[in-house]
Amino acid sequence: MEGSLLKMDKVLRNIRGRRCLNPTQYDMAGRLSMSQHGYSKIENGLSQLSLERFMQIAVSLEISVDDLIA
Repeated sequence: MEGSLLKMDKVLRNIRGRRCLNPTQYDMAGRLSMSQHGYSKIENGLSQLSLERFMQIAVSLEISVDDLIA
């Protein structure tokens, strides 16, 4: 379980790092049809990240899922 939490932390850091080069949280939330607060909670690990939402984030950032996981 601890290993999967560490992996998720790395994924969230990759999302935050990639977003820093591109859109704001507000922009990302709009692209994902959700509130900025809701997107912030995902990015900060305070809300569950579903596979579907993860894939939507990758598409929105124009990056492969593999690159976000790496």
